[in-house]
Amino acid sequence: MRIREAFVVSCIVGFAGAAQAAPLGGTSGYTLYASTADPAGGFEYVRLIPDSVVLGHLDHALLSGLFYREDYSKEYALDDTATLVTVDTSSGAVTTIGPTQIHEWTHLSITANPSTGLGYVLVAENPCPGTDFYAIDLVTGITTLIGLVDGCLEGGMVAPDGTFFAIDSATSSLVDVRDGTIGALGFSVGDDATLYRVPGQTTTYLIATDVSTDTANVYTVDTVTGTATLIAPVSGMPGSFTGVAAGGPLPDDMFGNGFDG
Repeated sequence: MRIREAFVVSCIVGFAGAAQAAPLGGTSGYTLYASTADPAGGFEYVRLIPDSVVLGHLDHALLSGLFYREDYSKEYALDDTATLVTVDTSSGAVTTIGPTQIHEWTHLSITANPSTGLGYVLVAENPCPGTDFYAIDLVTGITTLIGLVDGCLEGGMVAPDGTFFAIDSATSSLVDVRDGTIGALGFSVGDDATLYRVPGQTTTYLIATDVSTDTANVYTVDTVTGTATLIAPVSGMPGSFTGVAAGGPLPDDMFGNGFDG
């Protein structure tokens, strides 16, 4: 199955370390948002890149997030009750769209097709006989089962050409949801993988735990062969981040780089 013209970043479930996504540091030209535990209770909505700012309080963790039609003012996300919400990226204010029909999961990721207004969700539960593939209405949150696909899939990401990539945690491979396995990553992946692309760039990144070393790392992934190349261990700001989504630059960054029209 091929989903056209979408850009997606999915969840990091139980990811520990720092969410410094590649490329790292400096004037990044992009933003990175996530939820993390609030020491006072509940959760915080944070902008990890470029400035590590807490934007607001959340009652629920975000498990998987995306930006839709290049609108970076709000993140669409599934929270830890599998409810579809939006989060204002300037204030952290949450708007509930509606509950889904998803009740149990080990892996949960959401993507969208901006040309149709439909979203898509991958749901897998260990041990995985397969992964349930749903359509999700981004206006109501209603989910409709499309079918079962092979593998124990997590970290779904739709590339600009419409190819729907995901990680099969059972075989530690990159897969095309429509066409099957692309190739082995080259390490034993944990249950926390997320694939993403920085807006305007073509490199595919992966954040995942190498279970042989119990280390969370940032990789680039060759989408032709499936091979993952280690960039560096994830390090820096401590915490556990979920619902990670990469957006466009802040307005000040756009003006500073000459994109003010």
